[in-house]
Amino acid sequence: MTVAPRPTIAFRLIAALSRFALSPVETVSPEKARRELERSSRGPGWLVGYGRDLASVIDESVAGVPVRRYRPHDARSGTIVFFHGGGWMLGSIETHDRLARAMAAETTHEVVSVEYRRAPEHRYPAALDDALAVTRALVALGRVAVAGDSAGGNLAASVANLVPVAGQFLMYPVTDCAEERPSHESYAIDHVLTREAIRYFRREYVPDAAQRYESGPSPIRAASLADSAPAYLVIAQCDVVRDEGVAYAERLQKAGVAVTLDEVPGSLHGFMSMLGLRPARAALQRAAPWLRSRLQSQAAVSTHA
Repeated sequence: MTVAPRPTIAFRLIAALSRFALSPVETVSPEKARRELERSSRGPGWLVGYGRDLASVIDESVAGVPVRRYRPHDARSGTIVFFHGGGWMLGSIETHDRLARAMAAETTHEVVSVEYRRAPEHRYPAALDDALAVTRALVALGRVAVAGDSAGGNLAASVANLVPVAGQFLMYPVTDCAEERPSHESYAIDHVLTREAIRYFRREYVPDAAQRYESGPSPIRAASLADSAPAYLVIAQCDVVRDEGVAYAERLQKAGVAVTLDEVPGSLHGFMSMLGLRPARAALQRAAPWLRSRLQSQAAVSTHA
């Protein structure tokens, strides 16, 4: 019998603390769960990091969708469109502000964080429609890569299958809303994101069980991924959705798509928002050159064309 890897001591402590700070999402109202996540996102700097200094941060709208635009000092041409996590229900541009700032600072590319519509008030395909609208509008203006964590990674992957972007940066993405894999059992409880929580999020985002088999909510189920953008996946090793992220990377590779898979040992779901911790900062620093190279290589293609 194979024993599943365990989180590091630091992440085990964080998992224990999260059980006190966050109610099980399936047992409280979306409003309460949102307030708790927003409060935790403003936690101590040693855990969530500190807001990075940027040239400008502006709230506006793109294609009628609210966004927050982060422009770093000495910004290069090309934009990263970022979709926040939170089970398509809880997160916001506020909860992921520090991650978006850090991404802009590390890559030296502008980041546009999208405030897409959330379930249960707006169920599938509202979030994906917003993600597509913003991305298509920005692709029409220049070079774009997409990025997202968790449910945001799901949106980024789906967008990358439908829009010609330069690359997709996926952090522990949800790629299958229809079926579960072994990691759903191995990390079902006590690892920040629980199996019951992900089941709840999927039900609220896509109430129609048959519709969860479609490629929109389940990008791994697309008929073909051959036209999808090159991908960089950061995977949390001790995560209920770990296996579907790895399976998506494997499916992309089989389709001939260039993939970089960065599985961080002993880490938990959501760790990239814990920028006070070295594993999160190091993972972002590893991904940043890849994002720059994708936007620059796309620039060369566009110039040649």
